[in-house]
Amino acid sequence: MKLLWVLVGSAVIPVAAAASNTVAPPRAEVLDVRALARETQASASPMRELSGLDWDATRQRLVAVSDRGWVLELVLDPHAQTLASLELARSVEVRAPTKPRVNGESVIARPDGWWVADEARRRVLDVSREGNVRGERALPGGLGAGASASKSSGSDVEAVAFHPRHGLLAVAQRPRASDPPGTHVVHAENGRTWLLAVSTGGRSTIKAADLRGDRLRLLEKIDPDVKGAPYWFVVREVDLAADTPSPARAWIIDDARLVGHNLEGLACMDDTRCVLVSDSGGSKAGDVTLFVLVRLPAPAR
Repeated sequence: MKLLWVLVGSAVIPVAAAASNTVAPPRAEVLDVRALARETQASASPMRELSGLDWDATRQRLVAVSDRGWVLELVLDPHAQTLASLELARSVEVRAPTKPRVNGESVIARPDGWWVADEARRRVLDVSREGNVRGERALPGGLGAGASASKSSGSDVEAVAFHPRHGLLAVAQRPRASDPPGTHVVHAENGRTWLLAVSTGGRSTIKAADLRGDRLRLLEKIDPDVKGAPYWFVVREVDLAADTPSPARAWIIDDARLVGHNLEGLACMDDTRCVLVSDSGGSKAGDVTLFVLVRLPAPAR
């Protein structure tokens, strides 16, 4: 196998190729992109630095969490082909009983509140719909150990989900020294693990997770080895029901409007339609929050 660099839209994608046969992952169809204007993002606004998303199927609302410790509920027509209906319904500040301020990286909608992955405490907080922290849960796989670990270690967690049989699921941003070489490890609360090969061609970081049944979708960011090339994103799928590891399905997220924006949240409303959000605090494109509606190709039957 050799590695080829292929231009796919605005992204330079490394793909494995045998002889002259080059196959890149399919592209997700970007249905709509909606930007939150700079002037609406005052320093105290809860709409800045969004880092996690979830789809609350019971309330039919999109839920977001921010680095600044806010949970937001947004109205969105789950059947629409655009984001025109997207509107903020309510925002709640998460009030932890002690400092530091909550740094939300991932959110899971629950019947009576939310579970928020807090980077500051390296725990998952149980938050009421009024914003009160009622308790906390440890991250699986020892991912919350060593609260003094630096960001450069890659041990921080931004991808968290909940499975009714396996419990909490979490993936470190980058492989840890204890992980098998070249793999991201999905850790479950019941002790199960699943391996996902790191994408080649740059530094791979897992930014978000979404769970539909036994299909765990992970948003992977790749900072290319090619100097000056923009980073790019892939949604990859892990089959939690598989007895043996199988190649992950993958879809490239590519649109000229997304260049320079740091996508972090991922929430799927059904098997093919998903929403992503950018973190305005980590964007090369300025202090702008983008919501992105995509359609993933339906699986072959």
